[in-house]
Amino acid sequence: MAKDMTKKKIKAGVACLGCTVDHALTSTEAICEASRMVSGRGLRHKQITDRLCDATRQFNVCERFDLSDAQILKLPKREQNLAKWMKRQSSILRHDLKTVRTEKALSNLCAKADKFSKNAFYKMMRLNVPVACPVKRKKR
Repeated sequence: MAKDMTKKKIKAGVACLGCTVDHALTSTEAICEASRMVSGRGLRHKQITDRLCDATRQFNVCERFDLSDAQILKLPKREQNLAKWMKRQSSILRHDLKTVRTEKALSNLCAKADKFSKNAFYKMMRLNVPVACPVKRKKR
């Protein structure tokens, strides 16, 4: 049985930039996969909408848990600006997902998401922030 990871049980209790980058990369892959698959299927095809829904879900989790304002304040000062930038970019992409109406717009969003996730990873590495999540999870 998986360990209950409610806020009270997470010992680290801070924004997790490593998890944020993982959410960004996962969202990017879902958006870009939808973009590659859309030709001949259309934006309303179930496989396309499922992937866009998955990307939206990843951005939501990132913004509401890993990068909540309260969690960002617990980060070292040098990481707070990066966390705020990541949250802003995630929010922009999440809102952009809701406005996609054409294959071209989806393709453009794929490029924008790819640029964000790579920049987030590079910036995190430059700050020497751990890529792995600091929260230790119980083995199943």
